[in-house]
Amino acid sequence: AFPVFLAASGSAETRTCQSNMKTIKSSSNIYAASNDGTYPTSMAQLVPAYIEKNPTCPRAGAYTSIDWHGGTAPASPSCAQHGTI
Repeated sequence: AFPVFLAASGSAETRTCQSNMKTIKSSSNIYAASNDGTYPTSMAQLVPAYIEKNPTCPRAGAYTSIDWHGGTAPASPSCAQHGTI
């Protein structure tokens, strides 16, 4: 039973992490729609107006690898534990 529990919790962490990364990306699209097509260049521009709080990976913590593309494209977050979306 314990190995099944570990597999299920790992899968839940992966889904949560991927959902958080999708939230960052979609929030950057909403930001651009509200700002004449200019995308954000930092998380500070999204929190709290577009995202309630800074999303974090349940295993690795803060997303430190986010390519902001200099405000020309949606944010591309990645996680050291769960990859990219």
